[in-house]
Amino acid sequence: MTAVSRLPRLPLSSGLQDGRQSGKRPSWWQNKIVYEIYVRSFRDSNDDGIGDLNGVRQALPYLHDLGVDLIWLTPIYPSPNVDNGYDVSDYDAINPEFGTMDDFLGLVEQAHSLGIGIMLDQVLNHSSSRHPWFQDALKRGRESPYYDYYYWADARQGLVRGTPPNNWGSFVGGSAWTYVPQLGASYLHLFDREQPDLNWTNPRLRAELFAMLRRWLDRGVDGFRFDVINLIDKGSLADAPMVNREGYGDVERWVTNGSKVPVYLDELHDQVLKGHDTITVGETGNVTPEHALLYAPLPDGQAEGPRLDMVFQFELSRIDHDPDPRSLCVQPFDVAKFKSIITRWQTGLQSKSWNSLYWSNHDQPRAVSRFGDTSSEHSRYYSATMLATIMYGLQGTPYVYQGEEIGMTNFPFQSLDDFRDEDSIERYDYVSRSGRGVDEVMRYLRWFSRDNARTPFQWDSGKNAGFSNGVPWIAVNPNFESINADRDRSSPRSIFRYYQGLIRLRHAIALLTTGVYREIAVRDPIIMYARESGGGRLLVVANMSSQTQPCPLPRGDKVYGNYAGEEREADVLRPYEALWIFQRAGSDGRGRGNPLAAAGNVDAPLAPLSPLAPLALLAPLTPPGSSERAGEPGGLTTNPQPDDGCAPQPKTLA
Repeated sequence: MTAVSRLPRLPLSSGLQDGRQSGKRPSWWQNKIVYEIYVRSFRDSNDDGIGDLNGVRQALPYLHDLGVDLIWLTPIYPSPNVDNGYDVSDYDAINPEFGTMDDFLGLVEQAHSLGIGIMLDQVLNHSSSRHPWFQDALKRGRESPYYDYYYWADARQGLVRGTPPNNWGSFVGGSAWTYVPQLGASYLHLFDREQPDLNWTNPRLRAELFAMLRRWLDRGVDGFRFDVINLIDKGSLADAPMVNREGYGDVERWVTNGSKVPVYLDELHDQVLKGHDTITVGETGNVTPEHALLYAPLPDGQAEGPRLDMVFQFELSRIDHDPDPRSLCVQPFDVAKFKSIITRWQTGLQSKSWNSLYWSNHDQPRAVSRFGDTSSEHSRYYSATMLATIMYGLQGTPYVYQGEEIGMTNFPFQSLDDFRDEDSIERYDYVSRSGRGVDEVMRYLRWFSRDNARTPFQWDSGKNAGFSNGVPWIAVNPNFESINADRDRSSPRSIFRYYQGLIRLRHAIALLTTGVYREIAVRDPIIMYARESGGGRLLVVANMSSQTQPCPLPRGDKVYGNYAGEEREADVLRPYEALWIFQRAGSDGRGRGNPLAAAGNVDAPLAPLSPLAPLALLAPLTPPGSSERAGEPGGLTTNPQPDDGCAPQPKTLA
């Protein structure tokens, strides 16, 4: 096997180094940026219509130019692709669709030469039903050494054979149990029936998984993202509370965050991660900040062990979801709720754990379509950069999802044939069976389908957006001629260049890594918060609306903003305007210690802000009759949400 060099560990950059949250120097990864690559849709090097590892390798100069530090690859292992790779049939090999092990090792080597690390997605809660372990269990039943690698159960006492042992429903619909007649038992699958759950109570299974992870570290991997990791302890197999209108229990709350999850994570750390300088993140649904403190404490935090470095929480990504998982309603975006979520997680984890920061990923629709405004090129640029400005000022590790940095949008799905995602297809089928209208589910899926994020990356305006010369496995968004990386990077208003500047500042200003978060109470739809250290504070201010908003700004130096170089009217924020303002401690807030100098020239020259009103007087409500909107005069509306018959009618960023 080819030897793979380790990623150099670069120190925290200079600039406002004081005011750390603890006496311990931050870990190497705490000021780094992660870029998620959905490999199947990123870049196709052999024109078979499927993205691959050599395509990722070809794109490394692009990622280096953007400034990211690590790339997270979605599963690259052999798989029947029932769930697009999240059903793994061999944890130790490369899916031939994506290349070979030598291709992977070459990617790691070249990425490391550019200072870019590699994170692998690991699916340890379940395997594919075609994994040799499960196939052997099906063939030999209880005689198989792998039978107890999975959950098997008999029917409830007194009921006919084949009856599920409890009322659990799967996350994709139907029972979470599938009966195998030749074995006289049912196996558990919280997801698709071809994704049987692994039984972590079996120490031999855990030992096999841990050995596999160590082998990937030996191949040069720098970290892991652990899929649905807080499901690995199922606890009791008793019935869950009944809330689901299909007749199944509330399985998500019943099986998440079992008492043994921290125990298993401690063992994973001791058997795999200990002695390796890695970065790890766990995908954890149905968690609170208290769970995050348990799963991912900082080394000097209050919890006992190192476990993971951070978790993905879903509160923000579900802000517009109806609580009923079978509902087709889209909830209104609530700026006050958004602020509450941000503040709860920032303050709850401060100095004790670490946040992960994201708007988008492979399971979510496109952020600018969902939370921004794509009604014009003008509003798409300003709302996309506004969202980034808010997120990148927070404490935590930012994750960029492929295409987010050029403002890629949702896909205009027209029929069931357009979808590839099992969840979208299952929901469509469920609605059809229930007698509800096809138009209703199509409106919902255009808004929420995971396939919105999985269409091919739009590199240029050529054939198939430069993704492939073959037939893409899923259709390219038809707007690729106007939205693509080449065009965006050469545009005077470039979302890519704006992200590039934010990333450079994240590297340069230590306060953005270590500074304390402070919420500043302002009226919606304005958001304002501060990051503070002994040397000063950075204010993050944004107008989350398509209308000009009155907002007297505090004095200070403008570090960065999406209206750079444009003259401003005093005491207002323009549509989707967002900016960072630096105030140096012990000064009048102007002209001294601007951290922009530490980052180099990341933007056009920025004029200092005028001294304005005290913070307590900020942001009255929008006055009646205000009509200026993003773009030209006359009023452009924000993204229309589906007219789904839900009440109240949803609106985005009113």
